Amino acid sequence: MRAIVLVLAAVVGLAGCEKPVEEMGYAERQQLAAQIVERCKALGIAPGSAQMNACTEAEVNKEVYTRRANKIRRQELGTAMQQASQNYQQSIAMQQSRQINCTHRPAVGWGSATTTCY
Repeated sequence: MRAIVLVLAAVVGLAGCEKPVEEMGYAERQQLAAQIVERCKALGIAPGSAQMNACTEAEVNKEVYTRRANKIRRQELGTAMQQASQNYQQSIAMQQSRQINCTHRPAVGWGSATTTCY
């Protein structure tokens, strides 16, 4: 259980670095826009061309959608982790509150003693 929580925390931590575009400040948006232009240039598209405009528009749409979807996934994962934690705590509480009843039968003659717990 502990290993699962650590892995999920690492995934959330890595995915948590990116903000949805709507939550970015002006400087962050400018930096993202520059990265998008560089992506399109890396594809061999000439700056100022109609293809560059189409490429940047498509990349912006992809970025906005991906960041929104990732935010929703992080929220859902957080909710699932909280529910799992609550379920685990309830399970532990039930186990701790459970009474254990034991019966003991002493050995008779050469026989063996038995203890039964339920």
